[in-house]
Amino acid sequence: MKRTFFILIAGILLIGCNPTKRIAYNTNDLSTSKTLIPKQVDVRILEDVRALNAENDILFTDKMQTKLNGKLSCINSEKGYKKDSVNSQVTQMIVKHFNQLALFSRTTFNNLASDYYLSGKLSSFYGEQLFSSASMVGAQFGLLGAIATSGIKTEGTIKIEIKNLKLFRKDSSLVKDLGDFSRVYEEKFPADAYCWCIYDNINLKLKKFNSDLADKLLLELSDVEF
Repeated sequence: MKRTFFILIAGILLIGCNPTKRIAYNTNDLSTSKTLIPKQVDVRILEDVRALNAENDILFTDKMQTKLNGKLSCINSEKGYKKDSVNSQVTQMIVKHFNQLALFSRTTFNNLASDYYLSGKLSSFYGEQLFSSASMVGAQFGLLGAIATSGIKTEGTIKIEIKNLKLFRKDSSLVKDLGDFSRVYEEKFPADAYCWCIYDNINLKLKKFNSDLADKLLLELSDVEF
């Protein structure tokens, strides 16, 4: 009985944010009536160049709860992600997203036999938000405290950028240089007492980013003769 009670309490304390350290989101609500670009395109695993940007350093050195500019904050620390690399997980979500949208007749992941392939460099996958002291206080008061503070949000910033996006033929001849693509989201994000929410928040913004990326590709590839 006690064990069941504590499991229930643990679940309530994480209301609104799942304790996940995997880059994933639901794509079931994405749909289109027909294939938009009738070609099979592979997405090669993005080259991870985040270490070249000093802003990303803290993701590799600190835990998910840290101090930024003297303020207690939550970050999507690299230490928190599962074994598969961040750039691999981001690439696989791009593939899943594009397939759900039917952007191409088929989108594959690291399939060297594909007639066309996209390549790029992941230069930013960065999330930060202010730590919620109120959520921590609420967690100390058990079930009622967790419920009372479950809707709290704090100011944060999420940055996602892919550089050097290019479409190639199978023989590595360039079809089109698509340049860089980035998005910055500055708003109030759901917060929790243990910094799990920042991972959920950046996942949801990756979903928006990938939809915008699909729109960019659809526009810029409209004049390409495959």
